[in-house]
Formats: sequence, structure tokens, C-alpha cells
Amino acid sequence: MKIFRPQASSSGIPELMGFLNGTVVRHIFNVKTLIIKFLSCVLAVSSGMPVGPEGPMIHMGSLVGAGLSQFKSDTMKRNFISAGAAAGVASAFGAPVGGVLFSMEEVSSFWDMKLSWQIFFCAMVATTTTDLFN
Repeated sequence: MKIFRPQASSSGIPELMGFLNGTVVRHIFNVKTLIIKFLSCVLAVSSGMPVGPEGPMIHMGSLVGAGLSQFKSDTMKRNFISAGAAAGVASAFGAPVGGVLFSMEEVSSFWDMKLSWQIFFCAMVATTTTDLFN
């Protein structure tokens, strides 16, 4: 079993990809990580720094997916995390199909057709919610 100890990463996408591809990544899906990631993203973007919120939003979406999948099997947890990553892309760019394609091509190693429709619905809800808040 490979154990990966992440360094300070701004986006969290490499750690997310490593976890979904089978590497054990410690402390990547904590509530503390979600809070710090959210606050740092808000402060960095609102201060006018030349950074984008896309990477942290993908990680925050996967954190929410991991939180919703507590006490589920490992397969369900990975599916929820993939859906959260797709929701992060969909809300950052306003593109639910782009979120599904990102999750399918870049993040996940295991995929089936039923999961495609579930993740597409999740990305649609994320895009709609983002549009309502804007």
C-alpha cells in the first residue's frame, strides 16, 4: 500500500487524483481542510490577487462529496468524491458537461454509465445553485 504525505498544495487536485487512483493520502478530506481552503480561496480572490478559484473549488467539491459519503463503502466514497470534483468544475466554470468530462477523463480511474448520469445530475445541481447565488 502506497502512503502519500501531501505537501502544501494550493489546489489539491494532484492529491485528489492520487487518492482516486488508489494511493492512500492522509488528511486530505478533513473538515479543517475544507474550512481553511474556503477561507484562503475567498481571501485570495477578494483581495485581487492573480489567482483563480477553480483548483480550490474542485478540491472543496470533493471534500463535500467525501463528507456526504461517510459510513459508506470505499466504492461509494470514490464515486461521491468524483461527483464532488465534477460539481466543483461545474460551479467554477458554469459547465456541467465539462465537470463530467473532467471527472471522467482526469480524476477517476473506475467508471460506468450509471455513474455518468448521476454525476451529470450532481453537476447540473451545482451549476444551478451557483447561478442562483450569483
